[in-house]
Amino acid sequence: MKKIIITLVTATVVILFFFTGCDRTPKDFREQWVGDWDFETKIRAWEDDIGVWYDTIYYLGKISIGSKNDELLVKYMERDSAFLNIEEDGTIIKITKAYWYGSSLWGKHDGYFDGYEKIHLFISDGGLGGGIFHNIDGIKKKGVKRTKGGKNE
Repeated sequence: MKKIIITLVTATVVILFFFTGCDRTPKDFREQWVGDWDFETKIRAWEDDIGVWYDTIYYLGKISIGSKNDELLVKYMERDSAFLNIEEDGTIIKITKAYWYGSSLWGKHDGYFDGYEKIHLFISDGGLGGGIFHNIDGIKKKGVKRTKGGKNE
């Protein structure tokens, strides 16, 4: 009788441990790219009356989860962001410029992730009489992940 009680108690503990120890919510595949990133954006811009100018901007930005189930939001400069639609392997299927001002008459967007810690993007925008190219390289900061509340873990 004592063996049966020990066996039942052990089985109950094992079963409870198994069911309470498993995380039932599936991990979001986008989490591996979420966090703080160092971005370098090389800019080439032109306007009919002014001509062409070049600049390089360094910015501590972030990548966060977007509202769609395959979307990331990349904030690569203070006033510039882009939405990326990605597949589970990190292939970027679509890049949409997130406008802080104005609108676009044309644009070409391309890019790719290099593993989980590097990103390369090309975003162009423009219209009548001018335009701008952004060549963006990003490297993920190690050990820092932002939570929804804005605090670092």
